[in-house]
Amino acid sequence: MPRNHPKKVVLPRHRARRRRAAAALGVVPIVVAVATACEASQAAAPPPLPPHTAASVGQTVTTANGNSVEVVRYAAAFGPQGATRSTVTAAVDVKACASADGDGAQIVPTEFLLLFHDGLLRPVARAGDGTHPALRAGALPAGRCTRGWVFYRRPRHNDSIGVILSASTVVLWKLP
Repeated sequence: MPRNHPKKVVLPRHRARRRRAAAALGVVPIVVAVATACEASQAAAPPPLPPHTAASVGQTVTTANGNSVEVVRYAAAFGPQGATRSTVTAAVDVKACASADGDGAQIVPTEFLLLFHDGLLRPVARAGDGTHPALRAGALPAGRCTRGWVFYRRPRHNDSIGVILSASTVVLWKLP
């Protein structure tokens, strides 16, 4: 007794190819849209900062402890030291003063960070040289000031947008 088999529908090859191509083309715009949205979210604004004081380079800010800090200058490309094909050395000239009527201040150069458009913060990369002394870590007696450079290694094609002091008071100096 013969069995009833469902009849197989065989499409000519060119029709099957067209259907697969149409299906693939329908998926491609969705994948491209999702990938573009992901890239846009990754290149979005820097991460939100805690409540902070905004300042410009050259402007002195008084911290919650009564000490004063100033980012005097910013050098986006600071000489050939440490530069590679993909990175460049950047530097920030910092002046810090301890309040005259306080217990002094603690200087921590690694609390000065660079903020980038992609939200990455770059830590200190190297010590200073003879012409541009590094900002030294340590205790600063009441009424005294210190000044020095904080150095960073940053990507060559990623410009920094600010210097952040992450201490008792969070300060963001916008870079020109």
